[in-house]
Amino acid sequence: MGYQHLSPEERSRLARQGARALWNCSEDRKKELLENSFLSKEAKEKSIEKRPEALKEAWANMSPERRQARINAAAEGIRRVWRKHSDSMTKYWAGRSIEERYQHYLNSFGSEEAKKKRFLVQWESLSEEEKKKYVELRFTKQWNKQTGPEVLVEEYLNSKFPGEWKYIGKDREVSIGGKYPDFININGKKEVIEVWGFYWHFGENEEALMEHYKKYGFKCLVIWDYECNPIGIKRKMEEFN
Repeated sequence: MGYQHLSPEERSRLARQGARALWNCSEDRKKELLENSFLSKEAKEKSIEKRPEALKEAWANMSPERRQARINAAAEGIRRVWRKHSDSMTKYWAGRSIEERYQHYLNSFGSEEAKKKRFLVQWESLSEEEKKKYVELRFTKQWNKQTGPEVLVEEYLNSKFPGEWKYIGKDREVSIGGKYPDFININGKKEVIEVWGFYWHFGENEEALMEHYKKYGFKCLVIWDYECNPIGIKRKMEEFN
């Protein structure tokens, strides 16, 4: 009769029982089983060589009904794994604070290094013509226009430091040694803020920019676009002050 009449849970249970019974042996026997199983080097090499043709042959000789059943089973397996992963992630994030979630983001794909790597991979995949069009499009959209990150910084500054900062990046109202800062303190302090986008300022030196402003008596803060959220801006301003 086989296993066809059993549910997936019952099949899984029987498979685990069989594996435990087989593995309940001496260390020498375990080593022998591993060496002669699909985990051995020889078995892996043989599988890599023979598996593609064997799969093609098996699939060609399979009835349409059986093929559809295999496809359905695989799809259900993927859905089951995804649901389990989704549930586990929901439980994981439920007990995390906003700060912990943000730190997790920074330590993974949100870190500066991860952003640089993603940008370089995407950029290298473009042709020279695509790169040229991309740069022209960015200039057309952003020239003389306040960027999204600058808007976020301005909203934060107006909320937390009302009357202390002014956005001057769009109109270039103030030049300090040939540099045009995005924000300037209008409350008596010689302080400026630059909001840097990764695309435009990749590879530039923050310290060199700060030294430039320092020569003219100004203290400078650089905020990157990927830091432009309430937690990131707050952290940068606290470090600045």
